[in-house]
Amino acid sequence: MTGRSPEDGVVEAIELPDRRFVLGVLWHPEEHAGDGVIGALVEAAGASLLR
Repeated sequence: MTGRSPEDGVVEAIELPDRRFVLGVLWHPEEHAGDGVIGALVEAAGASLLR
């Protein structure tokens, strides 16, 4: 883990330098349905399977 909230200790940032694509999020998907995060994850996962 790269960063935690000082107030409650919740992980707010991650890094995995040995990976090409890493996604770490803390959000409420029901409030941000059109933001594209899930689509980007699916696209990257699909691309890695085709290699």
